[in-house]
Amino acid sequence: GTSTREEAGAWLEREVPAGAGIGLMRLPQPSNAPTVRWDRYRLEFFEPPAFAALPEGAPLPEWLVLSFPSYDDRPLVGGVLARRYALVKRFPQAGPAALLPKDGQGWGNPPFEVYRRR
Repeated sequence: GTSTREEAGAWLEREVPAGAGIGLMRLPQPSNAPTVRWDRYRLEFFEPPAFAALPEGAPLPEWLVLSFPSYDDRPLVGGVLARRYALVKRFPQAGPAALLPKDGQGWGNPPFEVYRRR
């Protein structure tokens, strides 16, 4: 099967036009980033606490990609996320339940969520 990183990357390259702004909460690493050609996009990086403190109307990228290898930034950034973005696509871990990692152990195949600015 395909990893969540490969699935999310293929979807982004198909659905997000070249040159579009994509926001990430962390610097891309193999454990937390979709497999995608990053040079196709305008990348914007946010520290979760700074993103959570953004004032209403602050400029934001059109797209936001979140991953959850061993942490979940959604509780911290949820206010801005709920007001300014809509969930477009989810890439959950898949496979037999017995083989799915426990929470906090998804480094090899982390779940991803893709949001689009409202």
